[in-house]
Amino acid sequence: MNEQHAIQLPPEWVFPTPEQTEYLLRELGTEAPVEHVLYQQPVEVFAVRTTCDDVAYRLIESPERIVVVHLTWVGHTECEGHPTVEFDGSIPEFCGFCERQYAEFVEHQKLVAEIMERRREGQQRL
Repeated sequence: MNEQHAIQLPPEWVFPTPEQTEYLLRELGTEAPVEHVLYQQPVEVFAVRTTCDDVAYRLIESPERIVVVHLTWVGHTECEGHPTVEFDGSIPEFCGFCERQYAEFVEHQKLVAEIMERRREGQQRL
């Protein structure tokens, strides 16, 4: 997909390889129950999150629409509500959503590092 590469993905997201694309389309088809927003919808894999099982699917009939799904990898059709839809909107909204998620992740990592440092300092005093 040449047009994808004109878009700069947010941190933690990469464009899929052809092998990933095939596998992720198959897994979505396996997991999505009838009531899922992407059930039997013609989609393509737009991007893959490197830090978890989130996949951004792009609707073929609405190419500006991105739906981020958190796959479960159970290997069979899920129950209602799964796989979860983490985001549904336009490409610019997707980028904003991801930037906010990444900022929250960075803040969380800072908090964890601070807690770990305090524990180390406390152990050194003993």
